[in-house]
Amino acid sequence: MRKRETAKSVKAGRACRRCPSGATRRWCGAVALGMALAAAWSLSGCAEPSAGPEPTATAQVLRREDAGDLALALDALRKLAEGDEDAQPAQRTIFYLNQWISAEPGGRGPWEPDRMLQTLPRALRTTPGLAPEALRRTEFSVHRPDDPEACPWLDDIAYLQQNLWLRDIARRARREPSPPELAAWLKTIEQTVGLPEAEQLAAAERLFDWTVRNIQLEPLPPVPRDPEATPSGTTDPLPPAAQGQVGPGYSQLPLQVLLYGRGDAHERGRVFLLLCRQLGIDAVMLGILEESSPIPRPWLPAVLVGGRLYLFDATLGLPIPGPEGHAVATLEEVAAQPGLLRALDLEGGEAYPVAANDLQRVIALIDAEPAALSRRMQLLQTAMQTRKEVKESSRLALAIQPSELADRLRKTKVLAGVNLWRVPFEAIWYQHSRYQLAQRDPQVAREMAVQDAVFSAARPLRKARNLHLQGRFENEERKPGARALYLQCRPPDREIDALRTNAFFQAAVGLDKTLPQDPQQREAILEHYATITRQGKFAATYWLGLTYYEAGRYDVAIEWLGERTLGVSPPSPWTSGARYNLARCYEQLGKYDLARRWLQTDTDSPQRHGNLLRARWLAQGTR
Repeated sequence: MRKRETAKSVKAGRACRRCPSGATRRWCGAVALGMALAAAWSLSGCAEPSAGPEPTATAQVLRREDAGDLALALDALRKLAEGDEDAQPAQRTIFYLNQWISAEPGGRGPWEPDRMLQTLPRALRTTPGLAPEALRRTEFSVHRPDDPEACPWLDDIAYLQQNLWLRDIARRARREPSPPELAAWLKTIEQTVGLPEAEQLAAAERLFDWTVRNIQLEPLPPVPRDPEATPSGTTDPLPPAAQGQVGPGYSQLPLQVLLYGRGDAHERGRVFLLLCRQLGIDAVMLGILEESSPIPRPWLPAVLVGGRLYLFDATLGLPIPGPEGHAVATLEEVAAQPGLLRALDLEGGEAYPVAANDLQRVIALIDAEPAALSRRMQLLQTAMQTRKEVKESSRLALAIQPSELADRLRKTKVLAGVNLWRVPFEAIWYQHSRYQLAQRDPQVAREMAVQDAVFSAARPLRKARNLHLQGRFENEERKPGARALYLQCRPPDREIDALRTNAFFQAAVGLDKTLPQDPQQREAILEHYATITRQGKFAATYWLGLTYYEAGRYDVAIEWLGERTLGVSPPSPWTSGARYNLARCYEQLGKYDLARRWLQTDTDSPQRHGNLLRARWLAQGTR
C-alpha cells in the first residue's frame, strides 16, 4: 500500500505545465490562493470571480442543432458539477434552461404557491426567494458578482448542483446490499405489506447509513433567543438566523453539508431527507410540541412507507430498533411501547432524551426550501420525468408540494399535526445575512475567505470532492479521479511548515510575488495559508479512507482512517468520523471485538451515545 501510494504521489507531483515556476501539481494554485487571501486581508468586502460572458449566439445556434435545450442545459450542469475547466458551464446551463422554459406551455397561465406557506410565521414568509412573485418566476438565475445583494450559495445553479450530488449518492447507495440483520425483517415487510414498501425501506436504511458514515456529526448549537416583538405588533421581528446568529440546523445549506462533509444533527437529518426525496421516498423531520415554546423541538427523521413512519435517529447515527431489538421501529410502535425508547438509555444514568409523554405530542415537519417550492423547479422536474431527450439517469427530484405530503401524513393518525419545518428557511436567511454582513465587516469577510479557501477552485480538493460525491474514485480516460486528486492535496508536513518559514520555498511556489509588504499582514497570510493547506490534507486523507470503504476495500480504508487520520499530530479534525468508520470497517471484516473497542473509546464526540449503544449491541450480537 505504501509503495503504491508513493508512486501515485510522485506521479501527482510532477511539474505542472501551467505553472511558470515549475512548481509541483500539488502546489499549483498557490499563487491564486495567496492573492485571494491577500485581498481578503486588505479589503472590507468579499469578492467573487467574474462569471464571464454568456455563450455567443453562433455557438448557441450550432449547439442547439445537435440536441434540445433541456438536454444541453443538463450537459452543461454536469460539467459544472465536475468542476470542468471548459468555459462558463454555469452560464450555458442558465441560458439553455431559459431557452427551454420560454417555449414550455406549462410556464404560462395562472399558478399559485403551495397553500401551506400561509401557515408560516410572518417573519419567515419574508425569507429571500419566498415572496409570491419570486416563486412564480419562471426565469432561472445565476449569481452575478456585481450584485451586492446576491449570495452565491442561493442561486439556481447551486440548488441544481446540490440535487445532482444527492441524486448520484442516492442511486449509488441504493445498490448496496442491506445488512444481514435486516434480512428477516425486510422479508416480513415484503410478505405483509408489499415488495415496493420493502424495497423503499431497504433503500432508506442504506441512505441513512451513507449519511451517518459520510457526514461527521458536529455539536448542535443552542437555540438562540428570539428577538423582542415590535411595540406595534403589526410586524414580526426578523428571526435570529436573519441577524447572523448561529442556531441548530441552519448554519449550513445541504449543499455545504455535502461539500464540507460535516454538520449538526439537524443538518445531517436534512441530507437524509433529501436523499430519500431523490428516490421518491416520503421523509420528514419529526418534532415534539412543548408547552414552553411555540416552536416544536426537532427529534429525528422518519420515512413514510406503507402508511407508517419509520424512525431514524441522526444524533445516535442509528435507526430506532423495533420490538425484540431488531429492524426499524415505527412511531406507532414506540407510542404503544415506550419501553422501546428506554432500551436506548445508557448504563450510568445517561437517558435517551425523549420520554413516553412526549410521544403524544409528535408533529411532522416538512423540508421545503424556497427553490423546491418554485414554479420553475416544478416545471423542470416534470419535464425531466416526461421528456424523451432526458435520460432516466439524469432525472432529478427538484420540487415538493407540501400540502399533498401533509395529506398523506395525516392519514397515519399518530401525529399531533403537520407543519413546514423552519430550518430550511432559517438556513436561507443565515446565508443571506452572513453574506451581507461580510460586505460591511472586514473580520467576517476574512473569516469567510479563509473558510472557503480550503475549497478554492484553484486547488484540487474541491474537484476531488465533486468526483467523490459522484462516486468517481478512479481515473477515467486520462482524467484523474477523486483519489488521484486527493493525493495531490497531501504535501509532506515539512513543505507545509516551509510555507511559513522558508523564503526560498515561498519563491519556488510563486507565493513571494503575491504577498503584501507589510510584515504583519505577510506573516498572517502565510500562517493562514499553511493552516488551509494542512486542513486540506486532513480532509483529503480522511476522505480517501471513505472512498475505499465505499468500494469495499476495508483493509485499505483502515490504513487511511487509522494510522493516517487518527495517528497524526497535530490531531485531525476528522477524529470522530474516522473512529466511527474504522469501527465500521472492522464490522465489515467480521472483527466485532475490534469494532466494539473502537466505539468504546469515544468519550466526547456528539455521537458518543449512539456509538456506545452500537458497541453494546455488537457485544449482544444484535448488530
